[in-house]
Amino acid sequence: MEKSFQISDIEHKVVSQWTHNPYIALNSLLRQPQSVLNMRSGTTIQQYPQLTQAAITNYPKYSKYNSKFQLLAKLLKLRIFNSSILDNPVIGHGYNHGYRVAKLVTIESLINHFTATRTETLILAAFIHDIGRNWANLADEHHGAKSIQVLCQILNIPQLNNQAINESLFGNSPIRFSEDDVIILTNIVTNHSLSIPVKPIDLPIKPELIPRESADESILEDCDALDRIRFRNNLNINYLRNDQSLCLLLLSYQLIQHTKTSTR
Repeated sequence: MEKSFQISDIEHKVVSQWTHNPYIALNSLLRQPQSVLNMRSGTTIQQYPQLTQAAITNYPKYSKYNSKFQLLAKLLKLRIFNSSILDNPVIGHGYNHGYRVAKLVTIESLINHFTATRTETLILAAFIHDIGRNWANLADEHHGAKSIQVLCQILNIPQLNNQAINESLFGNSPIRFSEDDVIILTNIVTNHSLSIPVKPIDLPIKPELIPRESADESILEDCDALDRIRFRNNLNINYLRNDQSLCLLLLSYQLIQHTKTSTR
């Protein structure tokens, strides 16, 4: 069923009229400091108040999640993005893009009360998901799998494993991955760029972890999509998979404004 959109402020005053055009709706929302996205499908209307950085900061355990993000951002910039292998990143898909996507998956992890390890896996996935992208083929839908290969090159290992990640990336920090975390990391990064997801036969996942993998894959894809706001009329909000993602549109835009003056 076709959806339509309307923007109102937090006092329910209408800012823009109903439209079927998601780009018009998004542009109207981004011009409103405190806004609500109203989405209508048939006779049902869902409301998505836009979260602000101040609101996120007031979440219980925000400082714990943010500290984890800041630690990983520092470690990964030093141990991945300073590698000579990444000397010629695709503009718009380098460290700053990974940083913003990682910040967004941290916020979604906070909202969903994810465990530390689950959050850390999503953050690492967000930082590396595009490092396999290159100028030769920008539209290569297999760049997720190539990103895993590039990470292996940086770590100088034939196949990704938890020991190499723990020793080479995390060092003396308290962060530690299990083999299950590595399998989920590999699968969600591989699948984020594919139109038809695959399940690598050499990386079987435990049945009880399938719901986590599926949910985390959708979160990574949503947060990657949210950063497309940096390109005008490039994000179709119809394709966001999670309700909390629809509440992060304005915050995503503000995050882009905050980092756009940085290099890489």
